[in-house]
Amino acid sequence: SDVDSDDEKTKEEDEKTEQEKEEESEEEEDEESESHKKKEDDENFIPADFYYSFEELASKPVVSQDSGLPLNMLELKHSYGYDCKQRNNLHLLDERTVIFAAGNLVQILDLQTQAQQYL
Repeated sequence: SDVDSDDEKTKEEDEKTEQEKEEESEEEEDEESESHKKKEDDENFIPADFYYSFEELASKPVVSQDSGLPLNMLELKHSYGYDCKQRNNLHLLDERTVIFAAGNLVQILDLQTQAQQYL
């Protein structure tokens, strides 16, 4: 009958349409994934004109306003790996020894000999 064949044709067309929609959706997902990968790759590179601001990262003394102490009273001599932005990261063990965290290590530094020990 003509009605049955028309129904079959309509079903086939609907199936094709669904397949086309799925394929288009997959293509869009692939494009989005590639675009996301490109963005991630771009984010992983340091721009050629990138630089660190020394003034922003340099360790500076902190002096209370009413202390009367000059800002240049202390001078930094050695500090490889010292995190100056970590609170309470530098402790005086005795007159010549300091201890501080640097990365995942604890460093003990002899201020006179510059000898370092790592924990």
